[in-house]
Amino acid sequence: MYSTSLSLPVAVVWVAAGGAIGSVLRYLIAVAAAPISSRFPSGTLIANVTGCLCAGVMLYLVLNRPSFPPSLRLLITTGFLGGLTTFSTFSAETLHLLERGQIGATALNVGLNVLLGLGAAWVGYTVMRAVA
Repeated sequence: MYSTSLSLPVAVVWVAAGGAIGSVLRYLIAVAAAPISSRFPSGTLIANVTGCLCAGVMLYLVLNRPSFPPSLRLLITTGFLGGLTTFSTFSAETLHLLERGQIGATALNVGLNVLLGLGAAWVGYTVMRAVA
């Protein structure tokens, strides 16, 4: 998944551009979702599930379209989706819930991120397989 016909400097530029866009979008999602709940990390959940859906779409495209441009693959998967989704923020927010003694919210956060994330990736892949 990481090998490419692009030179390393060119590949790094594609990844950085996608990462910048994905990171800014993740921040905007967190800001927009903040009013939903101050006691639950809704923004991270939304970003992660959306990113997983897009990852499923990209997985289908990369596996089934050999001509898919390496530059776009790096821009979208490693860059954009890498910046949009975040395991470190998910981990920190989950630990914060646990530290506040919110066992139910902790379990809900872990369960929703894992189940909805995997489900969204599967939906993205399955939809692409059906329409392609």
